[in-house]
Amino acid sequence: MAQKKENIVMFPFMAQGHINPFLALALRIEKTKKFTITFVNTPLNIKKLRSFHPSNSSIHLLEIPFNSLDHDLPPNSENMDSLPYHFLINLFKLLCH
Repeated sequence: MAQKKENIVMFPFMAQGHINPFLALALRIEKTKKFTITFVNTPLNIKKLRSFHPSNSSIHLLEIPFNSLDHDLPPNSENMDSLPYHFLINLFKLLCH
């Protein structure tokens, strides 16, 4: 009988400096074949990840709903790299609540 895999949920801070290392870690963990991995982030960040996510990977990419306009941010601002500097505090406030 196959052993049930534990699930690891990874939800990195919405900045490439966090997303990329988390994905690298997820890919290393995936090689152990001991875990199911779910990588969670906003739609635009997941879209970027899909572009270089290996097609044979078992890592699940899960989008959470996020509309930057609902949080006084410019359109399509879902990570630190896409925000003008003066909006960074808005993103930090949003993520800390």
